[in-house]
Amino acid sequence: MKKKIHLICNAHLDPVWLWQWEEGLAETLSTFRIAADFCKQHKNFVFNHNESILYQWIETHDPLLFKRIKNLVKEKKWHIAGGSYLQPDLNAPCGESHIRQFLYGKAYFRKTFGIEPTTAYNFDPFGQPEGYQDILAGCGFDSYIFCRPDFGNRELPVGAFWWQGRSGKKILARRSDDMYLSNGRIDEKLEKWLDHYKDEPETMILWGIGNHGGGISEQEYKRLKAFQKTHKDDYKFIHSTPEAFFKTVKGYAETLEVEKGEFQNILPGCYTSMSRVKRSFRQTENLMQATEALATCAWWLGKHKYPKKELDRAWKDILFAQFHDILPGSGIPPVETDALNGLAHCQDELRRLRAKLFVTVLKDMPPAEEETSIFFWNPHGFPLSTDMECEYHMSTQNQGTLGTCELILRSGGKPIKAQREKEHSNLAMDWRVRVSLPLALEPYGFYRVDATWKKRQKPQVWENPPLNKERLHLKSKALSVQINPETGLVDWAGPSKSKASYCGAGACLPVVFADRDHSWTSGDPDHLPQGASADGGWGEPAGTFRLADKSQMQDIFASARDRTTQKKGGQPPLAIIEDGPVRTIVEAVFVCHRSYIVRRYIFSKHQDLFEFRDRVFWQEKDSMLKIAIPLNFDADYTLSETPCSAIKREKDDSLHRERSNQRWIAAAEKRANGKYMGVVNRGSYAHSLYKNTLYLSVLRSPAYTSFDLNKAYDIYSKRFIPRQDQGEHEGIDFGFVFGHTPDESNLSRLAAQFNVPPQVFVYYPGQNKAKKRESSPESFLQVLPAGIRITAIKKAEKGNFLLVRLQELTGQKTTATLYLKSLKKKIEIEVDAWSLQTVKIHRKTGEFFKVNLIEQAEK
Repeated sequence: MKKKIHLICNAHLDPVWLWQWEEGLAETLSTFRIAADFCKQHKNFVFNHNESILYQWIETHDPLLFKRIKNLVKEKKWHIAGGSYLQPDLNAPCGESHIRQFLYGKAYFRKTFGIEPTTAYNFDPFGQPEGYQDILAGCGFDSYIFCRPDFGNRELPVGAFWWQGRSGKKILARRSDDMYLSNGRIDEKLEKWLDHYKDEPETMILWGIGNHGGGISEQEYKRLKAFQKTHKDDYKFIHSTPEAFFKTVKGYAETLEVEKGEFQNILPGCYTSMSRVKRSFRQTENLMQATEALATCAWWLGKHKYPKKELDRAWKDILFAQFHDILPGSGIPPVETDALNGLAHCQDELRRLRAKLFVTVLKDMPPAEEETSIFFWNPHGFPLSTDMECEYHMSTQNQGTLGTCELILRSGGKPIKAQREKEHSNLAMDWRVRVSLPLALEPYGFYRVDATWKKRQKPQVWENPPLNKERLHLKSKALSVQINPETGLVDWAGPSKSKASYCGAGACLPVVFADRDHSWTSGDPDHLPQGASADGGWGEPAGTFRLADKSQMQDIFASARDRTTQKKGGQPPLAIIEDGPVRTIVEAVFVCHRSYIVRRYIFSKHQDLFEFRDRVFWQEKDSMLKIAIPLNFDADYTLSETPCSAIKREKDDSLHRERSNQRWIAAAEKRANGKYMGVVNRGSYAHSLYKNTLYLSVLRSPAYTSFDLNKAYDIYSKRFIPRQDQGEHEGIDFGFVFGHTPDESNLSRLAAQFNVPPQVFVYYPGQNKAKKRESSPESFLQVLPAGIRITAIKKAEKGNFLLVRLQELTGQKTTATLYLKSLKKKIEIEVDAWSLQTVKIHRKTGEFFKVNLIEQAEK
């Protein structure tokens, strides 16, 4: 029998990359028009294409072409493939963002074409993370095609195999070793790769012109026909679809190998490139989580109609920013600008919606009198204990000397602990106020603080206390941290009762590594790996940051007036800038080469999380900035958050390589009850563990869209070439927790509240003359036990149902109990180990159903 070859014609079409989205739109119109013509002209030809956003562009800008495509789909000449909104990066987006790719993509294809793809594909992202198997299976897919890590960079079975996640769920998968394009030379591709797949019962070949679209040409089709003619005795070539290929695979699926875990490290520079975009993306995801949850709370309590249209628009901004040449940082400067503008637009829309929701929910609260009312809301399904910071206005403008007013904060009429700190503005008057205060909030619960003041008899003026080792030994019931007064670094950190530090001396040191001038991959430029995609590892640091000297501090801190008058003295490089009943803040200024960092260590006197926040002024080229933390215990492995999961990686000192992560990582000992250090972040997506030092990746500065510029583009060496991530960066924040044996449920909760803190709204209720005044909006939902986390709540796409998504974080099959206070009802749901479970609950009756991740009935 002749071997069957499934020819899957596609047009890999990047909406942006070396071009902006307008050109991507135009190329979509052209590519789809050519493909539609080709389908009509050639009897057996079938065209495949993914990405609902591209079809929406056609529907909007060329309705006649769209009608033609719909007819071709009915004739089975055009195949709706993939099922996603677009082909995203897989490492940086959170699990919920991945789910929404398929929720929106599949919903569009079902509504518009009456079709739902069952084979997912994502040809060009830079690695396949643990947890993505569960997301694919939960979104109704039975199979998956990918191309990276490339053949030769990661050993995988040739042909189809089972890809299994740590939950035990698995999906059929196949790496296309021949990649996704033929670019006009399909005959050469077939000649090269058919022998490679000789042991595969039937083979699939991806072909077409792509990246900037294209799809198919008459010239390439003639080359294909000629190749078929010369090999007609060996192969049966059919124009096919991904689903048709996997239908044959299912016939021998029981014989296939099983691969577990992640498929990385491919193009690891993308974990960190364009860090501004990555941090903005994380901030937007966080804001979406909080706003969507608030909208759900307001709808459930009958306060506000669910704002589906507004949330849908915002989600699509987020989904577009996930594209695999935006979020990984491989686009040109205008693509970066567009991404930041798009995310800023999304944040603005979400903030407007959030304010509207807060006003609606809080309008019937008891009125504010001679006071300022501040409302805090917990956007999580677990009780939250944290320090919160906020600003507000005093009820009276007190001009004159700063510190003449004593703040009085109460909740429920009782005084609460608070600490005044410097506000954002720089006006020497008691009018604008910034405070930090410890909060304990119920799940999805509100907390009201009423602030007033009274006049002091004598102004209270802040003075930086003198520095010494004892003053920089920060202690609480939970933690102990020693900052070295000579270096500004952490010499000791751990639980207060620990006899030994969890970190070595000189921890939290910013270090600079010489890096490749390559937007996709990173590592020591003097030791390049075989293959452009591979991870070459790091050499020794090329520089370290040190406390600034007096001259450097003068340059960094002095105002223009100070410089012109040659004012002496100035700010020291290390100082305690805030101290009170809530927390201590220590500021340190570090310098290396042309760059400097202003760091603020934040030591809470009530919480078990120690953090620092860096403001980086970066002027290095072809370099990577990392934070080095030597460990004072033998770390055998790291555990890192991935989309809806986590991955354990054994220590490997043979190569100092990048590793991807999301909101948290932990470095730990293997032994029973061994030590670990957990780190949460607000926008860092990579780390490395090498020779017992944990390195946290911050930013890197290759040229834009560059493959080792200095070697390949000497003709441009006499002009300025901009580098990524130059200038000032905020939001480089890390938090640290210490303990024995990593607890994923605790790390997940800490990361959640670190990234999505209580939402704050300064509001003056009482304008509405309601018949009945509410004391406080109720906490409507809670889940127990602690090993189960609510990852998302929303109104279901159809019907009057609340949708709750749960994640099991202990590795044990668990019965989750949902408490719905307004219905006076509890619901028990079994959740498999390390798994996701989604449930729909009727708003009036409490009737509930299990559904998959895209809200379809479970099979």
